[in-house]
Amino acid sequence: MDDFKLLTGRENPFLQNQDHTLIHQDIISSFIQLQKAAKSDINADLQIISGYRDFDRQLAIFNAKALGERKILNDQEELLEPKSLTPLELLEAILRFSALPGVSRHHWGTDIDIYDASQIKKEDVQLKASECENNGACAELHLWLDEQITQKNAFGFYRPYQEDLGGVSPEKWHISYKPLSDQFFESYTLDIFLKNLNMANLELKTELLKNPEYFFERYFQRINRE
Repeated sequence: MDDFKLLTGRENPFLQNQDHTLIHQDIISSFIQLQKAAKSDINADLQIISGYRDFDRQLAIFNAKALGERKILNDQEELLEPKSLTPLELLEAILRFSALPGVSRHHWGTDIDIYDASQIKKEDVQLKASECENNGACAELHLWLDEQITQKNAFGFYRPYQEDLGGVSPEKWHISYKPLSDQFFESYTLDIFLKNLNMANLELKTELLKNPEYFFERYFQRINRE
């Protein structure tokens, strides 16, 4: 297996279908345990809205945002106008919420976005902070998950974007199977990042290549490790 292709979402032979979503075969048992615990403890229906995402899908999302064909929100969930931003401002606005193609943790199949299907329909989920807080539809699920992660009762899952470290925005809905995702994370080097950038038919590539080390550190490496 080509490690570069695996790490950058170009190939992944370890995927299995779980409730109509592809995820890494080695996280399925732990996910089912977490799902059952949520049902037992708070009667939540913990489901995956996004699992594995390949390179081409991530490329389509990123380029559509860069070209103004897909909406970009700021931290206040307000719509941004791409034409009013400099290339650097536009790039950082996108990276706040969307990974670079070939750099997404979703490429590994170890990271999933979740919601409470007992409280909101799948087609209505927008993956916004407001859904996870206060009176949001998934707030109770995430309060429960906060406690499980803190007490190390989450069957290996944790939140890599638990808090704002100045890179990717906090994403309570994004959970990762740490025993496996840590292996991928440690294997993903700056050389792989650069090779991926140079190969990709990517909007804003010129801006990225001005300072790739900065983007690698801020929008890939800067995560919660606990």
